[in-house]
Amino acid sequence: MISQLFTKNSICQEIQQKVKEVIGIETSIGIGSWVRSPQELVYSYKLAEKAIGYRYLLGGSLLLDMEEKKTDNSINLIKSLETLTEDKGRKQAESDRNPGADRA
Repeated sequence: MISQLFTKNSICQEIQQKVKEVIGIETSIGIGSWVRSPQELVYSYKLAEKAIGYRYLLGGSLLLDMEEKKTDNSINLIKSLETLTEDKGRKQAESDRNPGADRA
């Protein structure tokens, strides 16, 4: 599995490099998950599309892999961003309940 991830990431990084060399623009690539049947491709596509949406939060020229089974040394992007979103929502709710509390 690790060799497959290395190959997949290497291919995507090479694509990013060539696009920058030839066209002169930086690109972000979103990678969905492995699927076992053509019917599951929609799910993988939606994950890749969601990954590309994170480029607005994280910056450009990214390679975002949304594969659910991560190696131990990689960041679980989905959980990290969901936690940040939940924290922001909680702080907003608290602020709405106590509008003057943060102006002490």
